[in-house]
Amino acid sequence: MTYQETLDFLFAIEKYGIFLGLERIKAYMDILGNPQNSYPSIHVAGTNGKGSTAAILQSVLTNAGYKVGLLTSPHLVNFAERMRIGYKDCDPDYIVDFVEANKKRMERIPVSFFEITTALAFQYFADEKVDIAVVEVGMGGRLDATNVLRPEVSVITNIDYDHTKSLGNTLEAIAVEKAGIVKEGIPCITASRYDNVKRTIREICEKRRSDFISAHDDFRWASGDSSLLGSDFNAQLNGNSYEKIHINLAGEHQVENAVTAIAALNLVSKKGFNIDNKAIYDGMKNVKWLGRLQVVSENPMVLLDVAHNPAGAAFLEKCIHKFLPKKKIIAVLGILSDKKRDDMLKRFKSFADLLILTKPVSERAVEPEFMAEKAAELEIPFEIIHNVNQAYQRALDLANPEDVVLVTGSHYTVGEAILSLDETRRYR
Repeated sequence: MTYQETLDFLFAIEKYGIFLGLERIKAYMDILGNPQNSYPSIHVAGTNGKGSTAAILQSVLTNAGYKVGLLTSPHLVNFAERMRIGYKDCDPDYIVDFVEANKKRMERIPVSFFEITTALAFQYFADEKVDIAVVEVGMGGRLDATNVLRPEVSVITNIDYDHTKSLGNTLEAIAVEKAGIVKEGIPCITASRYDNVKRTIREICEKRRSDFISAHDDFRWASGDSSLLGSDFNAQLNGNSYEKIHINLAGEHQVENAVTAIAALNLVSKKGFNIDNKAIYDGMKNVKWLGRLQVVSENPMVLLDVAHNPAGAAFLEKCIHKFLPKKKIIAVLGILSDKKRDDMLKRFKSFADLLILTKPVSERAVEPEFMAEKAAELEIPFEIIHNVNQAYQRALDLANPEDVVLVTGSHYTVGEAILSLDETRRYR
């Protein structure tokens, strides 16, 4: 099989959807010999910020001199982005070899796309003998395929409404699902601001005799200078002071993610990992995480952000007002059907001068006409262009050099825009 044939095979499985539950993945990992148990790990769940927090953790640990695996999802452009070691994506040849070697096993245990991706990553990290792996939950936590891990620390970033059909319609119910990653005796750190969410997670930690740590209650931090190039901040955690750390990600929410990551790293250091302040400063400065308030071009400015739910759209709205308060914003917007599109669109009313409504290549994508109904109700000027690349080109044609073209709404939309920016052939 070629790499493209392998991806075609995997994505043919993806169309059958997501199946929550641990029975299949546990059986599959047993067949593989449970490679995920051969290295320590950090497990990261949350509604928003879990990918950024995982990337920060990986970057700091890499700068501390460790060989670090990172599993995240979804990818933006290349499937191999999902599993990295250090700052390098997985070798495509490894992906081909793993799928070819495991096809018959997949027939015996019909794993989902995400389950086979998780198994692939765990085996890859074992074969490459990583010192530690940072693993982002796919959806929820309790029944997510990654929850076969027994990590050194569990991290739960902020919790808000998303995937409500699967995770529940209240924040407490969603918190129960996210806190399903908490293991007996393993400490848990959360960045949640909501008292009811923190109470729910704390109760679960108490039942499992796990230390509960709240980033907002137990630590202090303050942001300094910030721009679309990143943020400076000071923090005090566990008697340690960190002055003028610069994180290479924009927005106050990324400072929250960074502080949460430092707290997790402090716990990991107690397990024998040597993580000095230089590694923390260098790791923050060198974080590589695409599509998060990422400026990819100037005159006009092209800004990419994967805000894909109401909470993410709220973060985006806040950052636009802070960093680009008087700019004309032409937003290319394509979202998925399992998101609260009306709540997302309300956020764009305060800053978008024009919406170009589009549809990324996904069976879950919302038809632009459905978004148009709400845009019209909100009196936001809009156009409809179904193809993301054409929508992006239309935005560029309409923009003056001093304007901003914003591409957002989902990883799929941003990924297609990146492809149109990049002349190099890449695989989806």
